Amino acid sequence: MSLSARTLLLMRRALVCLLLPCFAACTLTSSGAGSEEYLAMFDWLPGEWRARTGQTVTVERWQRTARDTFAGIGLSEDPGTGEQREFERLELTARSGRWQYIATVAHNAGPVAFDLVSSDQDRMVFENLAHDFPRRIVYLQRDENHYRVEASDARDDGGRGFALDFTRVKNP
Repeated sequence: MSLSARTLLLMRRALVCLLLPCFAACTLTSSGAGSEEYLAMFDWLPGEWRARTGQTVTVERWQRTARDTFAGIGLSEDPGTGEQREFERLELTARSGRWQYIATVAHNAGPVAFDLVSSDQDRMVFENLAHDFPRRIVYLQRDENHYRVEASDARDDGGRGFALDFTRVKNP
């Protein structure tokens, strides 16, 4: 029995339509944003962390709020008076098949999302080159009780930036 060229073409299209969603789901599950490998990469983050620079204490508090979401707050305060100087809401989440670091601060019109552009066991690099400052945020895990955050304008010409060295003060 022979099939016409049109029938073969329709069968191929149907097969592609059936298999493409399965392939996409397998790719996301095995190596994408929701994979166990990526989730494990962020597992050290929940807890309360403090960094001191000059006359400012910076605090970050993180908790896991869903399988692929970590929510946090960041605040800066005067160590002598305890007066709060700045506040931001933070989120680390998988959206549209990729991890994003999202910061909501008073001086921005809305949340600012930074895409995870590279990572390894102890380093996560997030970028949003369209944002004014920072354009790059790097989290470097030193050990289970220390990490460093580097914020910069992502230029190689010695642009502006800062770094904060955090120490864990409380586990989740």
